[in-house]
Amino acid sequence: MRIVILLSFVLSCVISAVLGGRLVKAGLRTRTAPELAYGASLLLAGTGGVVRLVVHGFLGAGAEYHGWIVFAACLRLLTLMALTWGIHSIFRTQDAWSLLLVGVFWLLGAAGLGIVWSAPGGLAEAGLVYTLGDATNGLAVIWGCAESFGYHAKMKRRLVLGLADPLTVLQFQMWGIGFFFAVLASATLFAGTVTLGAAITTEPALMVAVQLFMLGTAVVTWAAFYPPEFLRARVRGRTAAASSD
Repeated sequence: MRIVILLSFVLSCVISAVLGGRLVKAGLRTRTAPELAYGASLLLAGTGGVVRLVVHGFLGAGAEYHGWIVFAACLRLLTLMALTWGIHSIFRTQDAWSLLLVGVFWLLGAAGLGIVWSAPGGLAEAGLVYTLGDATNGLAVIWGCAESFGYHAKMKRRLVLGLADPLTVLQFQMWGIGFFFAVLASATLFAGTVTLGAAITTEPALMVAVQLFMLGTAVVTWAAFYPPEFLRARVRGRTAAASSD
């Protein structure tokens, strides 16, 4: 079980970090804010995951490692900021309510960081606040999931009229599925932490589920941005079959 958990965790962090790095590089080259913001969120999520592994798995997250705990919380806040700005700039750039929602997420994240910062007793003292901070990031992921599937539905309607690219439609569907895996991971982690507290790490089945959900998020999201050849071939086959009917 521990091997499965560790391998899934490391793979999801590496895939997220590499994908995020590629998107950030593309965003810097084309000077497009959506790619840059969302890529930064993936890069931060991947590197932040490694930091959290060090804090929770090796250092023990006690009072003597308060600086590491704060550093992990900082990375989580930056991930939240990049993710929510990315969702806004991709899907809702013209909507004032979306910008307001981004601001609410940032304020909640900053408040959580401030409380963790002021809790010198380590996670034993800041544990609930830390968990609520994870829940805030989970709510942002739910937003991204809803927007992705919503845009996929819109693109499907355009596809029927011949106004959308079939591969692009599939990419948005896979992006939504990637977000959905992240929602499952966040919900499982939050429920387990609220129920079991720090003892969640002693429940192998629960941790395997969380890490496999996160690995699914990383793999499906990678395929959404860089579809493998078998998916491209499948789309070409469907398009050819539809054209011949």
